[in-house]
Amino acid sequence: MNNEDGKFRQAQVVTNEGKAMETRRFEFVGEDVQRKSGNAAKFWEVSQSGADVTVSYGRIGTAGQTKVKTLASEEAATKEVEKLIGEKTKKGYVEVQ
Repeated sequence: MNNEDGKFRQAQVVTNEGKAMETRRFEFVGEDVQRKSGNAAKFWEVSQSGADVTVSYGRIGTAGQTKVKTLASEEAATKEVEKLIGEKTKKGYVEVQ
């Protein structure tokens, strides 16, 4: 999400219970070795609401795609979020504020 000066900021989503949850945003800019393509400029966002994990991804500057995965429990969802973040940072994604 962009603010007036064009910098990204963290979004907050309000859950059904009225509690705010943080959406964490990661970006990758550089050579995409996995896809053997030149320069890539991609984003990936993740948030959790109870047992639901929401992931949005795409090219920077686009709306991208969003997928929601429901896990067995809130604890399982938390572990899934941690695992996904680990995978993305290992691939070179950097968290942005």
